[in-house]
Amino acid sequence: MDDKSVFVERLKEFKKSWNFEGVNVADSALYTKDNIIAMREMKWKTRVILTIKMAQEAILNIAAHQWTYSEISGYKMVEKESDYGEVKQKWLIVESEARKKSSIEQVNKQVEKQKASTSIRKLSQPNFACEPNAKMALEKLSNSFKYHKINHIIYQKIAEYEQSGRPSKLVITTQINYRITGELETKLEVSESEKLGRKIYFSNKHY
Repeated sequence: MDDKSVFVERLKEFKKSWNFEGVNVADSALYTKDNIIAMREMKWKTRVILTIKMAQEAILNIAAHQWTYSEISGYKMVEKESDYGEVKQKWLIVESEARKKSSIEQVNKQVEKQKASTSIRKLSQPNFACEPNAKMALEKLSNSFKYHKINHIIYQKIAEYEQSGRPSKLVITTQINYRITGELETKLEVSESEKLGRKIYFSNKHY
């Protein structure tokens, strides 16, 4: 059981000793589908992580007339309903003008920094003994990218022979390796949503 799951179980036990109604406030790391379901009957608030596709869509698809301007200068917000994890909830999306300017600069820097062309070149070397190993290496690298994805993937067989030079039909193949080729592309849905400087805050719908 990971730390996030342990936290929920301990919170349930702690709640049994409460003699008053309270609201749990948690970090966004706790916002997972399993935890939301586990805490369905509890009252809590947290920030929604923007790696969730539904959150990215919610942030990007806001019409101008939907915004409500805050009394605090430079802030505006909008409420949206969500059923992420099949749990009814409210999402409060908040945009900060100052954060937006800062986010654009920071995201652009991170996108350039994480192009990871060196990693792609390493994967293109014919050093995989079989295709499953090549796929595992590619998946591991791809999962490490926040702002990028690898498309147009090809697994190419590379044969090694006993003799150097152009092989004939009689030359014995000593080994077959696999080379990966692909194209690195930016995850626009991630980078563009983060550039907006918007945060989503979650609360149970029933309170």
